[in-house]
Amino acid sequence: MAEIKPRYLVMVTASANNNKYYKQIPHGDSWTAEYGRVGSSPQRREYSMSQWESKYKEKLRKGYVDQSELVEDLIQVEKPKKSEYREIENKAIAEIVERLQAMARQAISDNYTISSNKVTQAMIDEAQDVLTSLLNATKIEEFNNILLKLFTVIPRKMGNVQDYLADSSKDFSKIIQKEQDLLDVMKGQVVQKQVIEESDVEDNDKSANTILEQLGLIFEECDQRDIAIIKDALGSCSDRLHKAWRVKNLKTQKRFDEFVKENNITDTKLLISWKP
Repeated sequence: MAEIKPRYLVMVTASANNNKYYKQIPHGDSWTAEYGRVGSSPQRREYSMSQWESKYKEKLRKGYVDQSELVEDLIQVEKPKKSEYREIENKAIAEIVERLQAMARQAISDNYTISSNKVTQAMIDEAQDVLTSLLNATKIEEFNNILLKLFTVIPRKMGNVQDYLADSSKDFSKIIQKEQDLLDVMKGQVVQKQVIEESDVEDNDKSANTILEQLGLIFEECDQRDIAIIKDALGSCSDRLHKAWRVKNLKTQKRFDEFVKENNITDTKLLISWKP
């Protein structure tokens, strides 16, 4: 007999302000239905396996979408907590790293109902594909329907679903930018988790490394030459610059250095990306 896997269904609609989920969790001759509004305390009911398919089809008829494949990676035994990282010696760097981590965690907590360690790469990829398709939407209804699909991929905190949709085409760019920014934060946390888990397989002693070393990053304070370049790029806003850091990803840097060497590029410079 084929293994019966848990199922995860969601329904997000603006008209009825639905933001609900329905889980089917099998265990032997029976299964548990866990359901409710996303972010609220769940309700649970027990059923016999004879109702496994009928309840599933019933939910699909009501408009639920099966997202089981996206969360399949989460159905696993919890790993034991490993040792903490070695402390970053440079206190200024340690402070900004912790601040950035805290800001990312807060952004996720404010907008999503699940933490980054409960989000799979499949969910991130699907969310990005849906988000990218928003760029091709020209009508409000089309745009909002795609947006509702996005909200079914990674559960979002939404009091009134309608408040998160577009009222006019003028809202499109602002909404897309906001959703992309949120997804980028989540994506960064998921990638961080993956890198750490992969390195854990090779080296079980995390306490020998700082979190930056574990992630393959070099984090440095910018020198005066870099500061001068940044201020020049900021122009009239240069007085708003407080401090700057240089972050180097060792894997990316290696690929960059190889590209520069292969193409005989002798002059490189710091590029600045600035949003006023």
